[in-house]
Amino acid sequence: MAIQFLKLELKVNHLLEVNTSIPTISSILEKPLSSIYNTISRIKKKKKLKDPILNRVKRGKVKKITPRTKKVINRDLTRSSKKKNKRLLLENNLEVTKRIL
Repeated sequence: MAIQFLKLELKVNHLLEVNTSIPTISSILEKPLSSIYNTISRIKKKKKLKDPILNRVKRGKVKKITPRTKKVINRDLTRSSKKKNKRLLLENNLEVTKRIL
């Protein structure tokens, strides 16, 4: 499944792949520099989030949770109890599926 980018993100990503400088991108798209920097950070975040999910699925199902993983999950839940399972796994980079939780 491909990463979903906004229109501006698509344009900026394409220009970055062609090794265009950021001030040049700003002038081409007629956007302020801050907007371009924010777009680049969103692009990096989307690309980064895509990889751990795929890697975790390829490794297969983990049958047991280690004591360290239990401690991390419990600590995170006590600090912020409204977190969803997916967010817990992504932020802590745990090799566990949502089903095990």
